[in-house]
Amino acid sequence: MRETSKSRPFRELFRDFEKYLHGDGIDIGAGHDVLQIQMGQVRRWDIEDGDAKILNGIPDNSFDFVYSSHCLEHLDNIEVAIKNWSRVIKPPGYLYLTVPDYKLYEKCKWPSMFSDHLFSFSIDIEKKETGRSNHFNIKENLFPVLTQNSIAPIEVRLENYGYNYLLPDNIDQTNMGNGCSAVIQICIIGQKLC
Repeated sequence: MRETSKSRPFRELFRDFEKYLHGDGIDIGAGHDVLQIQMGQVRRWDIEDGDAKILNGIPDNSFDFVYSSHCLEHLDNIEVAIKNWSRVIKPPGYLYLTVPDYKLYEKCKWPSMFSDHLFSFSIDIEKKETGRSNHFNIKENLFPVLTQNSIAPIEVRLENYGYNYLLPDNIDQTNMGNGCSAVIQICIIGQKLC
């Protein structure tokens, strides 16, 4: 779906490359769409490198930032992933995540039409509203995991660029093969304190 490439104009608009995405970084779950930055370099980490939750072989405090786009929802343990992703960030580096929005991307339907999604995320829908333990409200459920791992949340934003609220729910608006190329995600940015 090339979410990283599709999101680039918005990263530039918000000046995220200047503020957060510079120096030595790692793109976890990059696939064939590795983050390209203006100042520094990015190491790609994908399935052939090993478990994205653990990051075996990556020493503590190795990177100025950890970037991961549409990977967290595929992992079977969010807490372990955040712990290890935080572990490899040099203070005061950044954790920069994008995850699909449950309301717009998943259409509030579970199981997801994307069968490999193990978790859902929302800014405004609470876990108790879904009746599932595998749903994360960003502020209620994800922020505590971040803070337990020395990551101070800085910014959360819904990115719904190009999303057409009039199209039927069965159309994947992120799929360029459908003639669509919407960006439908939640961007979460945090800073490692120590």
